[in-house]
Amino acid sequence: MRPSVFNIIFILLSLTLPHADLYSQSGSIESLERQLLDAKQDSVRMRLNFELSNLTDSYDINKAQQYLRDGYALAQKLNDRYYIAHYYMQRGKLLFDLASYDTAVVFFDSSIVLYNNLINETADKNKRQVYILDKTDCLIGKGLLSAKLYNYHESTKYYQEGIEL
Repeated sequence: MRPSVFNIIFILLSLTLPHADLYSQSGSIESLERQLLDAKQDSVRMRLNFELSNLTDSYDINKAQQYLRDGYALAQKLNDRYYIAHYYMQRGKLLFDLASYDTAVVFFDSSIVLYNNLINETADKNKRQVYILDKTDCLIGKGLLSAKLYNYHESTKYYQEGIEL
């Protein structure tokens, strides 16, 4: 029995399409790296570093950590409290991926404190919503971390707190 043209096309597409996202991500990383080299403003370089950290964390954790550190240094220089809180959250996620659970929880907790301060101090509804969503992300991270350590009751508590937000 000979395969039909449609079967051949389907097989070829199924072999190539999963890699299309990888190529487009690689292209966007290269584009962002070029933008980072050309960026003149610290605020732009800071955001690009955080974005590059997010894009590289799934396959090159060392590179992701370097982008994160560079973004954090700029956030401190600019005294950008949102990105400082964001750094702590992202650092917690990277440490979770490295199975450094004790240290990850410290970063998640620090981020939650900073987000609480930002939430309480802003009157801007849009910013407040961003801060709440990021705090929720930290709570989910703590929930995952607790579940990984077989603390299911604690894990559920963090998930419920996130849902309430």
